[in-house]
Amino acid sequence: MIIVVILALGLILRLINLNQSLWLDEAVQALTSRGTFSGIFTELLGDFHPPFYHFLMYFWVRIFGSTEIALRMPSVLLGAGTVFLVYKIGKLGKLGKLGELAAIFLATSPFHLYYSQEVRMYAVSAFLVTGSFYFFLRDIFRGKENRKHWGNKGKLAYFLFTIVAIYTDYYAFFALLVQLFLLFLKKQYKTLLICLFAYLLIYLPWLPMFFRQWQTGKIATQILPEWGQLVNLSFFKALPLTLTKFFIGRVTIFNKKLYFFVVLGILGILGSLGVRAISKIREEKQVWGKVIVLWLCLPIIIAWLVSFFVPNYQPFRLLICLPAFYLLLA
Repeated sequence: MIIVVILALGLILRLINLNQSLWLDEAVQALTSRGTFSGIFTELLGDFHPPFYHFLMYFWVRIFGSTEIALRMPSVLLGAGTVFLVYKIGKLGKLGKLGELAAIFLATSPFHLYYSQEVRMYAVSAFLVTGSFYFFLRDIFRGKENRKHWGNKGKLAYFLFTIVAIYTDYYAFFALLVQLFLLFLKKQYKTLLICLFAYLLIYLPWLPMFFRQWQTGKIATQILPEWGQLVNLSFFKALPLTLTKFFIGRVTIFNKKLYFFVVLGILGILGSLGVRAISKIREEKQVWGKVIVLWLCLPIIIAWLVSFFVPNYQPFRLLICLPAFYLLLA
């Protein structure tokens, strides 16, 4: 099967040069993982993320050790797993070889390859959000026609993927908002209310810590206003640079004029392809395609608007949208 070859390629590419030295955030993550369990919560006060990835790495290093390779393996494996989930979502669309093509794009994506080797939570959250959308499309959003075939297992898988995603990365909430919005548009009000109640109830224990993190972040930006500029792209650069990095990876061209024309060219290509894809989706009335478009666009737009109030916008935080980008490109 071609997907086996694609997965093997994706895994091999993610294993190349895996033993390179840790950079600052990775080193802090390694030290936290090797420390005490209670030390995780101290670190989380200054690290604006939910706790799941920290818990995962705490237990991981006690089983597999804390070498560079061992620390990077969760991101590697789940990065490759995301390629498989993209293939499965493509197959749900029933559009020929779209699943294989989108999987090839993601397997060889420079942007995804980089973060699939990083000792941080971004590849993990992308995997979880992609799994959430797969089961959402297959078992929740399609409604009654799928219920007899899949039963409750698919619904349980959807809730598990989504719960772990929002406990891994706050940006996963933007993906969840897309799903809730889609349920509202389809008038699946009962399912919408069940989801809202379940996620609020499950997230309640973490809310006190979330507000402590929020206060710590506000104090930090007041004391060090330059920090907000460092961790946040400027408002007008944010959207074009996000799509550019999705397409070519973390390449930076220091000649600003040349970089401007490169970005302009890439946006022109992506804009042309995007218009064609959306036109095809509208002509063929593909509900599947509309979900993919919203999955790509809404989290980016929400994060962009939120950056007015919380200076925290960076393209790598939106790795959760990269699978939708390649599905739409395919």
